[in-house]
Amino acid sequence: MGFAPEFLAQPMSEGSTLSIGVPIGASILVFAWVMTGIYVRRANNEFDPINQKILEDAHK
Repeated sequence: MGFAPEFLAQPMSEGSTLSIGVPIGASILVFAWVMTGIYVRRANNEFDPINQKILEDAHK
C-alpha cells in the first residue's frame, strides 16, 4: 500500500476531503498501541518472573 499513492489518495466519499490513507494510518497507530499493551502485559506477567528466577539461580 505504501507504493500505491493513487489508492491512498482517493477520497472516502464523493466530495470528501478525507482520503482513504487517513483512517488506514490511524488504524496502524491504534494497532501499534494495542500490540505494545499486549507485550507490556505479557512481559510483566510472564517474562519478568522468569528473568527473576534466572537471576536468583545465577547468584547461588
